[in-house]
Amino acid sequence: DIATVDLKSGAYRQVTSGDDTDQHPRWNHAGDRLAFVRRSWTQETSYICLVNPDGSDLQCPQEWKSLGAPVGWIDHNRVLLLRASGKWSELVAADVRDYRLTSLGELASVASLSPDGRWLACSCERIGYPPGTWFVVPVGRSLEARPVVVPRDVAMATITFSNVGRPPTISKLSI
Repeated sequence: DIATVDLKSGAYRQVTSGDDTDQHPRWNHAGDRLAFVRRSWTQETSYICLVNPDGSDLQCPQEWKSLGAPVGWIDHNRVLLLRASGKWSELVAADVRDYRLTSLGELASVASLSPDGRWLACSCERIGYPPGTWFVVPVGRSLEARPVVVPRDVAMATITFSNVGRPPTISKLSI
């Protein structure tokens, strides 16, 4: 289940509940919508769902069945998702207005989206680069991808973005 906690008052508010498992919530930029994964044990599948922070207007579109977790919100109308595609996952934009899925033309094993939804960091499949190479890419402009240079003794697990306009922060594991 998903709940919110008011940081000033400590007030707890249940957003979702039930027999299903709700995970990986992602706030939209306005803070008035959540995207999350709902795993249904009775149907043995998962859905990407949308809900308002007060629990109203819950939607789990059939078009978003059996997709991976939401990465983040690109803008107010599109959520970035990872869709399983063999060894890699395909990055797709899910439109909340008509539930249409649009491929971004990237295959990734891990992805992170900047808070403003303009930049993508991913361990993406690229010709000429070894598996596991990280790239920073403007969303929707894959030809502008730049590899992230990492020292040889560091194996990166994730990249997260700090405030917009600043470079991404690397979460690293030294070997």
